[in-house]
Amino acid sequence: MLTKAMLIGGALALAGAANAGILYSQTWDGSGNLYGSQNDVGNFGAFVTTYDDFTLSRPSRLTAIDVTGGFFNPPTVAPVSQFTLTLYADAGGAPGVAIASGVFGGAGTYLGSPGGYPIYAYAFDLPQVPVAAGVYWFSAVADLGYPPEWGVSTSAQGDGAAYQCFFTACATLTGANLAFDVVGVPEPSAWTLMVLGLGGLGVALRSRRKAVAA
Repeated sequence: MLTKAMLIGGALALAGAANAGILYSQTWDGSGNLYGSQNDVGNFGAFVTTYDDFTLSRPSRLTAIDVTGGFFNPPTVAPVSQFTLTLYADAGGAPGVAIASGVFGGAGTYLGSPGGYPIYAYAFDLPQVPVAAGVYWFSAVADLGYPPEWGVSTSAQGDGAAYQCFFTACATLTGANLAFDVVGVPEPSAWTLMVLGLGGLGVALRSRRKAVAA
């Protein structure tokens, strides 16, 4: 007998034949500017998290989020054991409830060292996360010992309203835009609403790559 999970999984697999494309993009501005987003595995714990928002004009299945980031304070490359990537609903212009979260490997592709700051591109593959049209937020937090500090690079594009929590102090970063792409497949409204209704929003992101244990 076909179960609900089998029906959803089979339908998503068939729909996945369509080529995914960039649904939203804030390209790296080529600078060494960085906003910290780090879990210090040695002393401080998750002492700083930086978020940015993006808008989807229609229901979609998200398949990847690509992020540009690097090292500062001091600008020395250090091994990142893993990243925690989280998607959030919007709460009046700030990150709201988390709707999906997962752990991903820490390897990136070297892009250069503008101003002496080593910058890398990171690709986080998602397992077909269905979302409705609207505003969402994301954060990518690196696990590594401080110093150095890891942060997300900046972009010249966006609405200039990133958000940051430093220990327990949280505030909007006015004029800040992070460098990232949201990749996925647009969907008809009826299909996404059906998937959300059957599967719910409690999605655990799993990388198609082998995740690194904490």
